[in-house]
Amino acid sequence: AVGAFRDKLRAGDALKAIGRWGRGPPRMGEADSNEAPAAGKMSFRVSKLEVPERFQSIHGDRCFIWTPQPHAEGAPSLALQCAPAQAIRLAEYCNEAGMVSFCAVAAPLNGVEDRAVLLWLPKEADLEPLVKQLAGDANVGNCMRRAFAVEPTRHCTLSDAMGRLAALLDEKGSSCAVRVQVFPRYLEQKVISDLADAQRNLVCVSFSHIASLFYADGAYQVGVAQREQLIPEGVCGMDILDAGRPKMNSSICRAQLKLFEALARSGWAEEIAAKPPHRAVDVGAAPGGWSFCLADPSAWGCAEVFAVDPGLLAPEVSEGGRVRHLQMRWADAFKVLKDGCPIDVLTCDANIPCDQALDLLIAAEEQLAAGAYIVLTFKNCCRTKHEFARLKAQQLARLQELCSDVREVQLLANRKLETTVFARYSG
Repeated sequence: AVGAFRDKLRAGDALKAIGRWGRGPPRMGEADSNEAPAAGKMSFRVSKLEVPERFQSIHGDRCFIWTPQPHAEGAPSLALQCAPAQAIRLAEYCNEAGMVSFCAVAAPLNGVEDRAVLLWLPKEADLEPLVKQLAGDANVGNCMRRAFAVEPTRHCTLSDAMGRLAALLDEKGSSCAVRVQVFPRYLEQKVISDLADAQRNLVCVSFSHIASLFYADGAYQVGVAQREQLIPEGVCGMDILDAGRPKMNSSICRAQLKLFEALARSGWAEEIAAKPPHRAVDVGAAPGGWSFCLADPSAWGCAEVFAVDPGLLAPEVSEGGRVRHLQMRWADAFKVLKDGCPIDVLTCDANIPCDQALDLLIAAEEQLAAGAYIVLTFKNCCRTKHEFARLKAQQLARLQELCSDVREVQLLANRKLETTVFARYSG
């Protein structure tokens, strides 16, 4: 009977078991032992087994995946919705930035729908400042679509979760204007329709509270939060992409976000803030986004930046007087820069194979200051991923011969076929 019942089950089905707990008989040979009464394992004897809700009735033929969470305790209290290509990167970013105690990723497994990055917050953590910090970070804000604040209680069925969410809304009263958001999004209309049947005040724009429901790790979680906890002031609807970003000259190019993020993730920010570098050389600079970031006093704060590129720079890059354009190739530029002043920062985001990026670093070696900051973009100019992986490994080995603290990451701002490398020159 058990086997026949088991054959009818599918992964994700909610089960309800009625029975009793008991301890099994002691192991053989331990009957006379003083530990015999405690030797048997605790077990649950089922007298009745039901399936209150089947996964397929809610999610159809979709498969749902989530990353394992061996170190997480309890349930996540915040989830961030983002595009598939950004999920793993966003989780890594939040972990490295120390914003949360643990991260994981959940997703419908069909390759196109959004992912949820699940965040376990430290105990007694204040939600509102964290969301503002996330939305105010240009790198996170660029990919985060919605934030879900939920209770720690996990519900096995959608109907149980809906019942709890309805109770939370009823506690707020009929005058409470609520926007409903659901992950995965394909459940949203069903949830809204069920909640609207009770004549609750559900709106899309002029709302004071946000009702959240999301499914991940085989369970549903719900919560109701004030609008200002999840959406920074001045943002319309649920779009948090323009909220409180650092003021940067985004008209230059999107690539400058890479260098802002590199500073945040490299671990160099405090050191650079305490002692800003004097000279920086940016190879492949046009139209000037990285050079602008290097000269920005609120970012890298370099006293002088040499932007090396035969192409033109955006006019605003040189407005502060810190950026000088060397309109030539890098081999010629390093000859010009042999004036006795060492290079404290060397960056390259040029559209060249990664072995050429290492070639220019070696060409500049004699001019690099000890401990110089190195940031290089490794771009996939190969025909296959395997060829690119092999070439990257070779160049990382070359880099480790020259530098310490070598680290390769795929930034949130990186494109799909590129990674960023941080290092400190050892000379």
